[in-house]
Amino acid sequence: GRPFYADVYKGARHRDSAAYCSHHARGRHAAPCANSCVACWESYHADNDGDQDILVNMGGATQADRARNALFENPGNESRWLTLRLEGVRSNRAAIGARVRVTVEEGGRERTVHSRVTGGGSFGANSLQLEIGIGAASRIVSLEIDWPVSGETQRFEAVEMDSVYRVVEGAPTLERVEAPPFALGRSLAGN
Repeated sequence: GRPFYADVYKGARHRDSAAYCSHHARGRHAAPCANSCVACWESYHADNDGDQDILVNMGGATQADRARNALFENPGNESRWLTLRLEGVRSNRAAIGARVRVTVEEGGRERTVHSRVTGGGSFGANSLQLEIGIGAASRIVSLEIDWPVSGETQRFEAVEMDSVYRVVEGAPTLERVEAPPFALGRSLAGN
């Protein structure tokens, strides 16, 4: 079948880390990529503006394949976000397996958003940084990270929304990272 890029693109929020076929998805998860897959995609934060953009692998199974990859920019919305670049010391450096809890206040109530660092899926990998959507939160109450090897839990309370942080396993403080948003171009080198 033909891929429904617009449907997948319009629904760009949080996606599972495995690559999924976009054909017949109509904005929902489809079956995992297999031999019949015409286009597989990965979501990641391409332009540092707080939303996840989509990279679609359009082919490349053979050298004669002339299909190009496509990057779809998510137009975004007013939702809040937090991006974390975790670095393991006793645990693996990429922090794969680390579990994260972000407790936020929204509408006078607290709620917790859970995330986990994974390696990605077949035919590619997702970004190892965590891009966590926190909706209409008014503030982050706390950030907790459970490290996979050391078993250590780190807790931070002075965390700003709409920010990028580097977190080193065992370090007493967060390191804010400057990652200014930038505009994605319409064309790359005449392609």
